[in-house]
Parts: sequence; C-alpha cells; structure tokens
Amino acid sequence: KIVATTIPTKALQSTPTVAISMPSAIPTIDPTADWKTYKNDEYKIEFKYPKHWRYKKRDKTVVGQEIWFGTGDWKNVITFYVNKDKYLSFTKDGKHVTCQERGGDEITIGNNNEGLIEHISATQSPAQDWVCFEKNNLSYEFQHIYGFVVDSKDVFDQILSTFKFTD
Repeated sequence: KIVATTIPTKALQSTPTVAISMPSAIPTIDPTADWKTYKNDEYKIEFKYPKHWRYKKRDKTVVGQEIWFGTGDWKNVITFYVNKDKYLSFTKDGKHVTCQERGGDEITIGNNNEGLIEHISATQSPAQDWVCFEKNNLSYEFQHIYGFVVDSKDVFDQILSTFKFTD
C-alpha cells in the first residue's frame, strides 16, 4: 500500500545585505574656466571675460582709463573704467546721480572679503547695471548696458566675481 505523506520543509530565508555608499562631492563647474583674462599692470588688476568677446582700449581720459568689452558686433557691451578722482557717481540725463545699492542683489567683486575694497555701491535700471568700488585713491567702475544677449546679466555678475587686485 502506498501512503502519501507530506514532509515538512523549512523555508530558507535570505539575509538582507545593507549597502552603504559614501557621499561623493559633485564638482562645481566654473562657467568662467575657459574665459580670457584681462590684466592691467599699471592699475594692478585682472578679471576674466567671455572667450568669444574682445576688448577695445579707449584713449586715456583726463581722469583715467576706459576699456570696452563685448561681443564682436558690440551689441552686448560692458565698459570698465579706472578713475583717479574717486567720484562715485554717474551721469544720467546730464545730472550726476550718486550710486545707490542694487536692490536685493548681492554684489561679489572677486574675493572682496579681505577688506581691501573701501566702498562698493551699485545701481540698476531697466537698461543698465553700474558697479563702482574704491581702492588706493582710485575708483573702479563697471557699466553694463543691456544688449541683445539674454544671459548678459549673468555674464556681468560673473565678470565681477573674477575681479582681483594683483598687488
């Protein structure tokens, strides 16, 4: 006679393994890494500007130096001035306007946390940004008149962030 019986079996359970992964740093991409560097030994300064831009030195004026940076068609221009008169204002509609703080934006001029820059101020209008700061009885000014390039405001801020004194 054949008797069918069930033989109990023990179910095997697998032990879960825990994998711990170490966090890894995601490298920050420097948008200015492939930019050109403008260096001026007379005023002991340098900063970067986009690789596809060019610059044009204007004749020295009575108060200092003026240099234009921009796209080849000059539709997007940033003007850099070094002035000997420390007059931190600009002319608007024929009147001098004192530079005011740029509303809500943080302004970064290179590594200005060292206290080397005596004064930073800025103004912003629908058509331009203007930033000025002083060191060693000179005023340094960047003026950005908006062109046809959509990201030109970002470029202006990135140029300012690369500025440094070389003395």
